[in-house]
Amino acid sequence: MRGKRFFGLRMFILSVLIVGFPTGCGKKGPPVPPRRYRPPAVMDLSHQVKDQTLTLSWSIPDTGGGDAAAPIGCIVYEAKQPTADTDCPDCAASFAPVADLAIRQHPAATTAERTMTYSAVAAQGFIYTYKVACYASDGGLGADSNVVTFEY
Repeated sequence: MRGKRFFGLRMFILSVLIVGFPTGCGKKGPPVPPRRYRPPAVMDLSHQVKDQTLTLSWSIPDTGGGDAAAPIGCIVYEAKQPTADTDCPDCAASFAPVADLAIRQHPAATTAERTMTYSAVAAQGFIYTYKVACYASDGGLGADSNVVTFEY
């Protein structure tokens, strides 16, 4: 008699546990990473070549008080192709990072103080293409800048 009562009690507890707890809302999706706010893109990348020295310059983009993150650094990307190797002029450039520059700025900086530069020695006989992308403190990478291409 005692075994049947014990079995009945177990079945009762089990049915309460199964029916009493609400089930999930359905199939769960994969985890969603936290949102990263991207800094704005550089819009005024320009270049100058003088005595084999290439100088790129651009303005640090302003966040404008929106959802854009303040940039803390910029990555300079370069694509370099020999002028003799022009078999595919419409092929996409293969960019590689050549510099990671930290932004050091004061909140009340003037326009001249909000300008960054990158210098390198340019070798003759190449077509150079450059672009810049800024990044935020959380690692969010902004969109690419305008592209600068020149032959030297």
